[in-house]
Amino acid sequence: MSHLDFDWESPVWGHWIDGLSSGFTLVRYDGRLNGLSDTVCEDVSFDAFVDDLECVVEAVGLNRFVLLGISQGCALSVEYAIRHPERVAGLLIWGGYVRGWRARGNAAEIVKREAISALMRQGWGRDDPLFRQMFTNLFIPGANRVQMDWFNELQRRTLTPENAMRLSYVFADIDISRSLERLQVPALVLHANGDRVAPFSEGLELARSITGARFVELESANHILLAEEPAFRNFILEASTFANEALQAQTVVAVDP
Repeated sequence: MSHLDFDWESPVWGHWIDGLSSGFTLVRYDGRLNGLSDTVCEDVSFDAFVDDLECVVEAVGLNRFVLLGISQGCALSVEYAIRHPERVAGLLIWGGYVRGWRARGNAAEIVKREAISALMRQGWGRDDPLFRQMFTNLFIPGANRVQMDWFNELQRRTLTPENAMRLSYVFADIDISRSLERLQVPALVLHANGDRVAPFSEGLELARSITGARFVELESANHILLAEEPAFRNFILEASTFANEALQAQTVVAVDP
């Protein structure tokens, strides 16, 4: 989820924007159905999301850059890097997964996630943030009240209930397990060891499946690292060092969750 206007005042994303744009040009965009993008769209396939990333790169006029994938954005970034290795100087992966929750085939997880998806249509857009709070607790369990309230409102502003449910199922079926061996760019995989959205084991599998990838475990339960966490400072240090070494690149393209 992202909203390019609303994120500027964010106590959840603001430090990410500041940290990643320090010394780099940071390119962000609202994905299909998100934020300022059109809310009506028939094609929400995985390939359509990758095509959108290709369009953003062409529109900005980027030749070579470091690509940052966050959450489901990791799979999109991997696919883009496979298609365009000549443009991707390095691939940064945060909180990613090889397979979405349906593709993983864990019966207990599927039952839980199906129940959450069914509630989306009824609870997502209501003024009462009770349902959205449940979702917030998955993403940022260590957040304070101000951060939680902002993230609750982000959900309401960014996605309609129907679109939230549609995207949930699209990303649930992601499976890039057969694609990773074709990735031929330098990669750094970082993952919070207590992540409740993307299992830590998925981050490990990503790193093991990418030739030459380096893996960094960070101490956190948050899928989106918060400003006050030592883990966030470590993330920025690792990410900046990697980006500079990749090609001394001056542009980082972020594919947000």
